[in-house]
Amino acid sequence: MMDQPDIVFIVLDTQRADRLGCYGHKKAVTPHLDRFAAEGVLFEQAISPAQWTIPSHGSLFTGLYPTAHQLIQANQSLTADRPHLAEILGQAGYETIGFCNRHYWK
Repeated sequence: MMDQPDIVFIVLDTQRADRLGCYGHKKAVTPHLDRFAAEGVLFEQAISPAQWTIPSHGSLFTGLYPTAHQLIQANQSLTADRPHLAEILGQAGYETIGFCNRHYWK
């Protein structure tokens, strides 16, 4: 396997950007995230494809709009008929793992 960059994908639900140092907050309340952002990729013009978590995360992990992946209710899961980010990365030789504190993500 050729050398590939490490990928760490962090999603913070309902975190205001203006409260993070990497986005200009004056107090050093997020030093680890600030350092991580300085060494990685920081998006300054990100726009959510939906108004709330479930469909937005569905889009992040599939690359599809909510109207295409149809993940719009809290009790739904992504279907296996379309590739997900972890599956695509796995096929490219990456080992993947996910952590979530929400009961509705399976």
